[in-house]
Amino acid sequence: MDNMTDVTAAVDQIDFSTNPILLKLSSTSIPHHTYPHTLSMTADELITNVPLPADSNETHTKNLFFKDKKHGLFLVCACTDAEVNTKELGKMLKLEGKVNLRLADEKVLMEKLGVKKGCVGPLAIMNNADKDVTLVLDEGLMSKAKVHSHPLRNDASTALVPSDLLKFITECGVEPTMIAFGKKGDAAPVLAGKVPSSRPDGDKSSSKPKLPPKDKNAPKAANQNKKQTKKGETQLALKWKKEENFAMWYTDVIVLSEMISYYDISGCYILRPWSYKIWELIQDWFNIQIRKLDVENSYFPMFVSKDRLEKEKDHVEGFAPEVAWVTKSGEGDLAAPIAVRPTSETIMYPAFADWIRSHRDLPLKLNQWSNVVRWEFKDPTPFLRTREFLWQGGHTAH
Repeated sequence: MDNMTDVTAAVDQIDFSTNPILLKLSSTSIPHHTYPHTLSMTADELITNVPLPADSNETHTKNLFFKDKKHGLFLVCACTDAEVNTKELGKMLKLEGKVNLRLADEKVLMEKLGVKKGCVGPLAIMNNADKDVTLVLDEGLMSKAKVHSHPLRNDASTALVPSDLLKFITECGVEPTMIAFGKKGDAAPVLAGKVPSSRPDGDKSSSKPKLPPKDKNAPKAANQNKKQTKKGETQLALKWKKEENFAMWYTDVIVLSEMISYYDISGCYILRPWSYKIWELIQDWFNIQIRKLDVENSYFPMFVSKDRLEKEKDHVEGFAPEVAWVTKSGEGDLAAPIAVRPTSETIMYPAFADWIRSHRDLPLKLNQWSNVVRWEFKDPTPFLRTREFLWQGGHTAH
């Protein structure tokens, strides 16, 4: 690479004699050229640190390693100017059912491809001994004069003509999946889309054509929370601006960011992994702090009898309108209504009275991670005001 003299001059020479990729290429008589360069973690850094001649029709690769719980692992290798849309990738791969492609962490990358973050490329597929990673190649790579890819390290690149890259992959026992990715800035393909099923009804957009303008003097429509959808729109982006309609903008944000899914019982919501992870992080941090104070975690039932609740009338007076009651079991009525926990004191303190017999039983320091149900209000809002919500309660006796 005569044109890269200025790039490699400051880089120490690397001993490639034991590199497994290069040994494999040599053993299969595949022509290749490997050169050292400035360490580059991303495709953008490669373009800056290791520029290729503009008229050479050569390219570095942009590499993404995805994991999907249902569909498995995918190594996507594309031209650096390719537009890889994660949401559309599942459709391009013709994956059936629910698709949730996420970037795999470095631990999985090491386990499956034997490389660290920033060092992956199509040549790394050689290390996938279990053959459980699907290699996805950009068809655009096949039209290049040469493809430059990392040989398991990001301070060097190996240049191959596309046919020899395919030959190497075939020698590794892998049949790649070819996909034609568009270039950045190209118009996105029009796909038949629909509103995410997790959006509330008030935000679903009509797929019907727009009606002619109404008389200005005619009364306004009752529902002002609907927006018309232009033909061909996928409806995957925010449809509301915060200044325009805060409530519907807030709904779009929490749904499209995959934090929340709406449930068919008003005021109850599905916390998706992104949002529940926040709760887990809070628990992890808080548990460490309370253990320093000799506080122990415990769990008490979510149901409380009517008699026990009434014994604490003074305490639950403020919660009385919010209590949810269970009155039936199957087709029959319960002998007495059972309340669903609106607060924990009426459940925990009778147990404290049984356990504490003298000063020797003190102090008693307990914490409980649980859920609480309060049913009174009319306008629930995810994360802010819900009928069921996650709860942390500390209760001590001294």
